[in-house]
Amino acid sequence: PDASVNSSTHVDDAGSALSPRSMYIDACMREGINPRASLVLRRGMTKMLDLSHHGIGDAMGKVLSECILSLPYLQSLNLADNTLTDASLGPLVAALVQMPNILHADLSNNVVGDVASNTLSTYLGTEICPLVKLVMRNADVDDFECTRFITAIKENKETKLQELDLTQNLLGSAEQLNVVMPELTTAGEAF
Repeated sequence: PDASVNSSTHVDDAGSALSPRSMYIDACMREGINPRASLVLRRGMTKMLDLSHHGIGDAMGKVLSECILSLPYLQSLNLADNTLTDASLGPLVAALVQMPNILHADLSNNVVGDVASNTLSTYLGTEICPLVKLVMRNADVDDFECTRFITAIKENKETKLQELDLTQNLLGSAEQLNVVMPELTTAGEAF
């Protein structure tokens, strides 16, 4: 039931398209990581994939980034609290921006770094971005990253984003720097 074929679909040795589950297991074996049953079980054809609080980590996050594009009907992805850093969030966000039906993403309690934040801000600025809700609570987002997000959203006249949750981040940490560099835009000023 999860054999959705797209341009990123892998094929096995016989030339048959691999399902997302098979792609995940194949990538785990290639990387020497034990596949985790909790990550490959998806009840029916739900539109939501909740992988929050699984302790995925960067190695498994990179593997997920390879196969997540092939999941059919996915509209909501929750990766909260998985000890992910830019090493895996970068590829995961790059995969996320290629998913035309994704409406909700939660990256909370991970470390959003430069790669993930730059990819996200570029995506938020495009007219094709379908995101309605983006949650990044306690995700190490600072004033500079937030300013890029807000600027991208503001300049996107076709934005569908209705909710952006940036609570418990590093917003305001550049306020004192703003005193000596008044041209610097802080998160508060961007909002």
